[in-house]
Amino acid sequence: MTQRSANDEIAHLDYAIACQEQQLACLRGKHAELLAVRDGAVADIRAQDKYLAQRQTKKLAEFFYAHSMRLVTLQTSNVSQELYPIAKQIWNCRKISLPFIKHLHRNAKQAFTYDVKNLSPSDLTDLLNLCKELAKKSWLEYQFNRKEDIIEVKPSISGPPKNFLNGGWAEETNRCLIVKALDAFSKTHTIKYKLFRDVKLKSFDSPAEKSHDMQLDLVVEINNRFYIFETKSGCTLNISKWVDRARLFNHDQHRFITCCADENLNYKIFTPFYLFALPTLEKQFADMLNEDFPDDDATPAADAT
Repeated sequence: MTQRSANDEIAHLDYAIACQEQQLACLRGKHAELLAVRDGAVADIRAQDKYLAQRQTKKLAEFFYAHSMRLVTLQTSNVSQELYPIAKQIWNCRKISLPFIKHLHRNAKQAFTYDVKNLSPSDLTDLLNLCKELAKKSWLEYQFNRKEDIIEVKPSISGPPKNFLNGGWAEETNRCLIVKALDAFSKTHTIKYKLFRDVKLKSFDSPAEKSHDMQLDLVVEINNRFYIFETKSGCTLNISKWVDRARLFNHDQHRFITCCADENLNYKIFTPFYLFALPTLEKQFADMLNEDFPDDDATPAADAT
């Protein structure tokens, strides 16, 4: 290569670099403009955010703002006084109640007969008691045909009751077990907690017409930590959503926990993600709390209520 050709090539490269730097500066300027617009929009949202203004929900709102989301709605009652007794009843006799309510959900408005000839007397009593409670809510009519060992069922289920049978019962049970674990733990540790259920969130970049982008079954606030619970009553865990949410919320001192009804799933194979089974949830959560709040560090936040 001659001196002249080398000089020409250097000049070409210098020109290309200058063009790239000009384009980069332009892109940086546009990016800064977009960030300024977004920051302004977020500032407007924050100024009108009732959850930021309330002491009860301020930390929760700030937590989600840090994840580029804002609270849309939430519930603060621990359990439904109306539905929890039925959820507890389903859970206590789950070996016979779960097959029945799955069948009931599939035939929500269609009469059917349910074979009970293989049930023990105590299991049959449990199932008939459940039918009795569902009948009190006008979710079904039933009659036990002792001669043929069948239960004749005429369901009338839609809307919230159908959602309850499709997994809402597990969410109610899950909340109760979590509260029991927290109450037991707080007797030996100086902590206070808050529960938020049916938490709906909207991303900053979400279209205006979209009501929300994410729904969380339960969020527990303990001091400066947040424990987010997703409850699955069926066999499908929806691994992709689980992983996405775990990666989003499992950081620093916060936890995203999936709860399932199947105690036969080995939670260890899902490490580093957290899987709690309802039959062992109290112990698993207690173990996590003991690890996160050892005796010498179990002090309540100054504004915890």
